[in-house]
Amino acid sequence: MNYNKVVLAGRIASDIELKSTNSGQDVLTLRIAVNHFFKQQNGEKKEEAHFFSVVFWAGLASTISKYMVKGQVILVEGRLKTSNWTDKENKIHYRVEVVAESMQMGARPKNQSQENPPVQDVPISSAQNSALSDDIKIEDIPF
Repeated sequence: MNYNKVVLAGRIASDIELKSTNSGQDVLTLRIAVNHFFKQQNGEKKEEAHFFSVVFWAGLASTISKYMVKGQVILVEGRLKTSNWTDKENKIHYRVEVVAESMQMGARPKNQSQENPPVQDVPISSAQNSALSDDIKIEDIPF
């Protein structure tokens, strides 16, 4: 059995810049900060931030560039992809990134400047809507 699935919920930690490939396909790579909360052995509560590179293609890339800003909450579902390359000094480098398959927009940062456009509602398709559970309350969502 093979299974490659990643779900991340955090904040956009990098500037959003839409690019295009030579063939004209939209692509956007950004970093997402995800906080990890834990207790140390002495009982002290700690928090660590972990940063993940996420690649968005086509419609997802375009949507994020139009409606999202640095600091905004985002939920991403996707898969892990690894790549490696050799530099001029023959040193091998490795990279692991998330290739996004879907995303959901969350709250914008409170200190957002006025020059950013307001978030517009992105309709949820009936197929996605039917998957939502009625027993989930807004208070249960962690962000």
